[in-house]
Amino acid sequence: NSLSTLEIKTNKEIELLDNSNLLNLKKKSENQFHYVLTSNDFNNLREIESKLSKSDSIIDYQINK
Repeated sequence: NSLSTLEIKTNKEIELLDNSNLLNLKKKSENQFHYVLTSNDFNNLREIESKLSKSDSIIDYQINK
């Protein structure tokens, strides 16, 4: 079973991502935050995506199965 990833670029820190057990990487550069979450269960990442997709602080995101 391969790992799925959710990469998110934001203009501010997001508590949901900071506190996630799936958080694998968090990087800050200039005024942007880059998060990478990984999971064996793609649906876990889809749930997070659906919670965040309409947020104004999201610059872009990519989900990979």
